[in-house]
Parts: sequence; C-alpha cells; structure tokens
Amino acid sequence: MNVVTNTKTVASHGRMYRGESQADRQKERREKLLAAALEVIGTEGFKAATVRKVCRQAGLTERYYYEAFGNAQGMLQQVYEQQVGRLANSLYLAVESVEQVPTAMAEAALTSLFGSIKKDPRMARIIYIEIVGVSEELDEVYRQGQRRFDQLLVGLSTKLYPAENVADLDDELVASALVGAITQVSRDWVLANFDRSITTLVNNMMALVIGVITHLQNRKPSR
Repeated sequence: MNVVTNTKTVASHGRMYRGESQADRQKERREKLLAAALEVIGTEGFKAATVRKVCRQAGLTERYYYEAFGNAQGMLQQVYEQQVGRLANSLYLAVESVEQVPTAMAEAALTSLFGSIKKDPRMARIIYIEIVGVSEELDEVYRQGQRRFDQLLVGLSTKLYPAENVADLDDELVASALVGAITQVSRDWVLANFDRSITTLVNNMMALVIGVITHLQNRKPSR
C-alpha cells in the first residue's frame, strides 16, 4: 500500500530530488526569480530588467526564467501582482488591528500605506510607475490591481455607515475616487523621492477620507 501511494505522489508532483518534488523546486525557483525581478525592476526599471540580468540576480539559468514568466511582460505582471497582494494584505491587517471607527481605521490604513512604500521603494516603483504604459494588457492588469484596492476599501468601510444612505450610489465608484486620489499622491511622493513626511501625508489624506465617510454617514439617498 505504501509503495502505491508513494508512486502516485511522485507521478503527481514529479521526481523527488534531495527530498524535494519537482513542484517544490519550481516554486522555489519562481520565488527566487520574483525576488530578483523585484530588485532589478524596483531599482533600475522595467527596461533594464533583461533576461540575463534577472537570471544573474536569481542565480538561475535562462530556461527557468521562461518556465516561470514566459516573457518580460509576464515577469512584470507577476511581480506587480505579488506586490499589490503584499501591500493590500498589510493595509488589511493594519485596519483590522485598531478600533473599528473611522478615524482610527483611516489613520491605520494611511500610515501602513505610506510606511510600506517608503520602507520598500522597489514595491512603490513597481506598483505606481513601472506597470503603467507598457502595453494594453498590462494597463488592464494595473486597473485590476486598482480595483483590488477599491474592493478592499468598500469591504472595510461599509460597516461605518447605514446601507440605506448609499442605496442610490455606486460604492465601488466612490471607493475608486478615493483610491485614485491617494494613488496620485503616492506616485508623486515616490517621484519626489519622499520629500514629505509620512505624518504630513497621513494628516492631509485623513481630511479627504474622513470627509467622505462623514458625508456617507449623514447623507440621505435621493428619491
């Protein structure tokens, strides 16, 4: 029985090598390549991220680059989606860790956002700069990333105001306007080499976010 089970395992996951399956080795190589892509694109830009340079950074041969990414745009898409997930997760955890009231939640989210992108400018460059304008396909990937933040904002904020107050509104459109404004401020901050303090950015963006939330708490839907 054990022999049959082990045979199936090898068939499902590939030949074992030094205790690792083929799937495990592929995952490890992909993680190395993503880390290399983050470093090269995040410090030198997408155009500088040649196959040779990324593979040298990862310590892997070019065949594994094509196995993981397919092509350069596939590389940029994957590293962008990884960094969006990383940032969205940090925002969610920050908001969930504080009292669920507008001021505390907004301050936690904004502090996490600006703190994260200043701590790792590579992530900021990829999310806000390098992904844009490469191709129509990657522009759509960028829009999907923005929609992820829109949906995160909707999910976190709907508990803060009565549902009937926004029955006549498109809540994702409202969220998109907020996310768009914060994205523009973030992009400009990155391009200006973080010329303002995190506290300054948080305080100013708080005025915008709290203003919208307060309006939604008090408005009456149109008839």
